Amino acid sequence: MENTTQSQNLEVNPTGLRKKTELERDRKWYEKRLDKMRRINSPFFREALRVAELLSETNTLGVHRLIEIFGPELVATKAEEAVKLFQEAKNQGLEAYLDSKEGTAVATKKGQPRSQGGIFFYLMQRYAESLGLDWFGLNITRLQMDVFYNQRPKFKPKVKVTEALSPAAAPLDTEKPVPVTTVAKAANQVQSEPSGAKKAVVPSSVPKTASITPQSAQGSEKKANSSTEAASKPSSNTVKPTRAALKVVGSLVSKPKPQPNGQVGIMELVLKSEMNPGLPKGLPNLGATRIVVWCTEKQFNKIKNTITPESRIIAEGEMVAAIGADLLPFVRLICLKLTTVEYEQSLRSSTEQNQSVS
Repeated sequence: MENTTQSQNLEVNPTGLRKKTELERDRKWYEKRLDKMRRINSPFFREALRVAELLSETNTLGVHRLIEIFGPELVATKAEEAVKLFQEAKNQGLEAYLDSKEGTAVATKKGQPRSQGGIFFYLMQRYAESLGLDWFGLNITRLQMDVFYNQRPKFKPKVKVTEALSPAAAPLDTEKPVPVTTVAKAANQVQSEPSGAKKAVVPSSVPKTASITPQSAQGSEKKANSSTEAASKPSSNTVKPTRAALKVVGSLVSKPKPQPNGQVGIMELVLKSEMNPGLPKGLPNLGATRIVVWCTEKQFNKIKNTITPESRIIAEGEMVAAIGADLLPFVRLICLKLTTVEYEQSLRSSTEQNQSVS
């Protein structure tokens, strides 16, 4: 009898029964995985529990996965930002939740409010995509919202105004000035009318027309040009952006790679930077850092003939933090100056020889 009932339900609503079965299966897997993480009780998992509690988020495993990839400091910063955005939108009310094509940090595409956890995952997804990462390829644990609750702010439905205001109900603008052209027409009409006709009364509040002489027009034009030039010139009080310059001296860990990521005319050099073991007392040694240098082919061809397995590369330029396809962080250096220790020594020796000969 029980098997017959199940088969009838499957025939009547096969999609709903299949979805319910998948949700139960996913929930059991999630709880089993969560119990295992609790037994291990790693530092990352303890931080994930703290962040999930801050966000009132049930997807602790998703938070844990993000900490594994991006680190606890970044995740904590994004979580605090999510709480702040959630509270600001809640205080603002319905105006903060607007329909949009892509959705916003606090609202979905349909204008539905996001929970604190939803805002957090939205911010993390945008951050990952800004680094060129595939968000769905990071294997972030996802939960079905019809099984696990979310805390979205509740508001009364929006009131739509269907009837437009009639012209009689529209407020009158009594302070609107009368155009000068209207005053001129009224004056001409008074002159053309016979003496027995009623004269038009010009309101006293209407300003008189100003007559502009050629000299005054030229003066005003010069003032306008001078103000335009002053606006076009950059102000001396403009705040300059912060830039980070980096100089790296080290050996290559792999062969130079042409056209990385399809960048035509670019050469990629990979170095490994080690921290100085003799740091001042109290400063931590953070270990090695992978540095990926992007230089032009012209820069590389200049030193290509002097490069050996023992060569020391000297690269200077501007840096930016990035995450590789292996999900490991590294520093990308956009090279402005590239040379080697051997190349600089050869230049100095040739200069000294020329000076000795002369």
